[in-house]
Amino acid sequence: MTTLCAKAQKFHEQVLADLRLDELNISDRTKQCPSIKVNWLKTFIEEKKHLGVLERSVGIVTDQYVKEFGKEGVPKIKTKMEAESNERIVKLRKAIEEQREVIEYLEGVMKVMYSFGYELKNVIALLQLEK
Repeated sequence: MTTLCAKAQKFHEQVLADLRLDELNISDRTKQCPSIKVNWLKTFIEEKKHLGVLERSVGIVTDQYVKEFGKEGVPKIKTKMEAESNERIVKLRKAIEEQREVIEYLEGVMKVMYSFGYELKNVIALLQLEK
């Protein structure tokens, strides 16, 4: 079993806190449900935008590398392949991989948030039956 990257793990802890229910906070969670959902939607969109920034950065850094280190008579593709071992590009690729993991996690969170309101309704109905 693999573990989540640090950023996804941080989001996981926040999700658990947002979804934690007990008899004392159920009324508050019911009122907060729309804002909790909107907050996670905002986070999801921001993280997708950040992925786009990272992906564009790889292209920019690669182009800079080719301009700086490309030699006359050497095919650009060869210089681009050499660029892949450049420290900045390696770090960006790792960041992209982690960001994709965050996006995948947040896609799951969005599915959970979609059903959160229904689950709250069911919990309230169950508590009323118990009384």
